[in-house]
Amino acid sequence: MNKPKLEVILRTCARANVMTGSWQRYVSFDKKQLVLGCAQTLFHSLQLAKSIAQINVLILDDGSDADSVEKLLGIAKNMQISAKLQQLGGVGFNQSALKQFELSKSSTADWVYCVEDDYLHDTSAIKIMLEDAVEFEKKLGGQLIALHPFDDPFTYYHLDKMSSSKVVLGSDRHWRTNTFSTNTIFSKPFIFSEFWPTFEKLANEYGINSTTEHNTINLLWNNGVDRHGPVYLLTPIPSLALHLSYNNESPFINWKQWWPQEESLNGNLRDDCEGITISQLKN
Repeated sequence: MNKPKLEVILRTCARANVMTGSWQRYVSFDKKQLVLGCAQTLFHSLQLAKSIAQINVLILDDGSDADSVEKLLGIAKNMQISAKLQQLGGVGFNQSALKQFELSKSSTADWVYCVEDDYLHDTSAIKIMLEDAVEFEKKLGGQLIALHPFDDPFTYYHLDKMSSSKVVLGSDRHWRTNTFSTNTIFSKPFIFSEFWPTFEKLANEYGINSTTEHNTINLLWNNGVDRHGPVYLLTPIPSLALHLSYNNESPFINWKQWWPQEESLNGNLRDDCEGITISQLKN
């Protein structure tokens, strides 16, 4: 049986931290440390998933310093992951998000994982999402599905994010239907193309005129109870990735246990970059 194709589109920026002022992350790393640590866990998870999928990675980097770029590619090389890097040249959060969604829409893979640079992954995350996505699609009779890997505590005690859920069995944990995600989404390219105006609006207008996930992509999601968007969204319990963001630390998973060993982050990765492509994005 042919292995399914998975394209991972990772958006990185080690030079700027969108969490500033009173909005501070619950981890104390600078953005460069954060990006490299999260990337290490993502690539490790991808390495373990290679047994069941053909995997390619595209890193969309928006102006990180040369050392960060080299280390990102070195991590991929060490994990034997096929990776390319496109440099966006400092276009900013909105335009880099738009490019990520555009590439997700045009992907020719069976599945696409659109992921941000501040998600810390469990080693089994990618393998489980691949296996369970296929099973959920079958069980739902081919209906459209998407996965969001973080079981966000906000969705349990913030009324504007809380919704009813159905709980279903996956391969090694429960999942619940959900109506909240960020830009980090595991699904098929068709989702991005079929509902392109919604993704385009989120990217172009995020932070402008009160545009957020809530009034754009979260309207797409179906929880099978009282929200009936065109796409079933499922979230794992417990999480397969942690969002190292503002005030949303998991009460049940210690992120420090997932963080890479210090020597794996500080090692000299530059000599391992031969054979990995860095392409300059022109548009």
